[in-house]
Amino acid sequence: AALPLPDIPQELTTKLMTQEWPGNARALMNVAMRFAMGIDDTGNGGQSGLGLVDQMTQVERSLLIAALKRNQGNATEAARDLKLPRKTFYDKLAKHDLRPESFR
Repeated sequence: AALPLPDIPQELTTKLMTQEWPGNARALMNVAMRFAMGIDDTGNGGQSGLGLVDQMTQVERSLLIAALKRNQGNATEAARDLKLPRKTFYDKLAKHDLRPESFR
């Protein structure tokens, strides 16, 4: 599933362009994926200082948003897409302060 396109600040683009990537496209890809999932917005190879719980919370939020976007804000379909019971899905939406109607 495609992740939503994040806004990339110019200073981050500049930092990534000037950082040394000695033939290691995988390191650049990891930084890009982490940024896209909202895990690491520093562009420093994953040294964001976030613990596992905070990282997992950000990943969960990203997955909820992606499912809502894919299903045009239809919460029932998004819950089914994520293979979650509706109550659990709505509890997670409340936890992340997300409203399905915002994605219609």
